[in-house]
Order: sequence, then structure tokens, then C-alpha cells
Amino acid sequence: MVGAPAAGRVSLTQEMPDEKPHHHRTFKRPHLPSLHIGVRIVLLAIGWVVLALGFAGLLLPGLQGILMIILGAAILSVASERVHRALKALLQRWPRVSERLDHLRHTVHDKLTRHKKAD
Repeated sequence: MVGAPAAGRVSLTQEMPDEKPHHHRTFKRPHLPSLHIGVRIVLLAIGWVVLALGFAGLLLPGLQGILMIILGAAILSVASERVHRALKALLQRWPRVSERLDHLRHTVHDKLTRHKKAD
């Protein structure tokens, strides 16, 4: 047969379905407006310092290492979407913690972007 493709092969003239596979879930996260560059720099600096203290706390007595690492990562996630996505991927196993992180991120972001209304 000249016109029919062999089993397992796709003909160049055969149309491919436009449907996406059902196993891929697509959802839109609410877009947060970007922070002022000065606020982002301060948040990134504080986040990295707390994160470094957390790693030091893993070795030094008296500092709560894991708690400081989580707090530093949460601070960084407010300033950086990339860090937020990575943290969400790490916390997939614990959905409650992930939801609390999102709530904390939105609360802090709202407080940092709140502007005074003109009277």
C-alpha cells in the first residue's frame, strides 16, 4: 500500500490533533506587580543573609538552621519569582506549607506595594 503509513509512523499529510494531553495541568498564578528595585534589593539582601545564617545554624549550636533556611527562602520568594517557583516545586509534598507560603508571600507583597491614596 502506497498511501497508508506503516504502523507506528505518522504520514506527513496526516493531521495532528490540536488537543493537549490531559495529564498536563495548566493554571495561571495571580500575577503580582513587580516591586520597586530598592525594595527588591533590600529583600534579596535580607533573604540571603538569613539563608546564610541558616546554613551556619546547621553547624553551630544555638541557631535554628532549618527554620532560618525556610525563613530566608520565604523572604527571597517575595522578591524573586524564580525562587518562588523553585520553593513551590520543593514543597509539593507538603501542600499546607506551600499554601501558607503563598499566603505569606501575597500578604508581604501587598504591604510592600500599598500606596497612599490621593485625597
